[in-house]
Amino acid sequence: VRILDDIRAGMKGVDYVISTIGGDCYDTGGPSSARHIDYQGVVNLAGISKDLGIKQFILTSALNTGVPAQRLNMFCDNVQMWKWLGEDYLRDGDLPYTIISPGGLGNDPGGKIGIAMAGSGAIETGFIQRADVAKVLVESIGNADTLGKTIEIVGDPKGKPDEWRKKFSEIPKDPPQLPPLTKSNVGERREESGQMQGN
Repeated sequence: VRILDDIRAGMKGVDYVISTIGGDCYDTGGPSSARHIDYQGVVNLAGISKDLGIKQFILTSALNTGVPAQRLNMFCDNVQMWKWLGEDYLRDGDLPYTIISPGGLGNDPGGKIGIAMAGSGAIETGFIQRADVAKVLVESIGNADTLGKTIEIVGDPKGKPDEWRKKFSEIPKDPPQLPPLTKSNVGERREESGQMQGN
């Protein structure tokens, strides 16, 4: 994703893009670092997607991006901030996009419990199986109810495995240039997001 000609070659005949790229925590400032993958890689993919007329760009991000005090930033090259900048590049542009932000990832089989969904900044923590994240990503393809939205997802032990598909329409669209989360506004934005969804 650092080489533009390779991206163009790989996208020939493509209508939709699902990006699951992520940098190397231990390559601080290097070519595989969060800066060059989670941010610049997303910019490169999205820019070429726009040039090629891609119908929808679906980005896999993470909970708590844009939170400077996130512990992960301290030992993983500010990954949550670089991810946030990649997200904001999509939010500020005119490429049709969907951002899926899962909680901590597991490798067990999916489809065993429900999936909780909310808008950006509404979910503080949670865990979800990679197989369930994949289902949400695929279900987002061509789904008008996911366009222009950042959708946070975590496993919901109280929910039914297939109910989540009905929740896309309840998530509010993103405003442009969402401010990074800070200690002073994180609760406020989570409250606003919950109110917008009627929670």
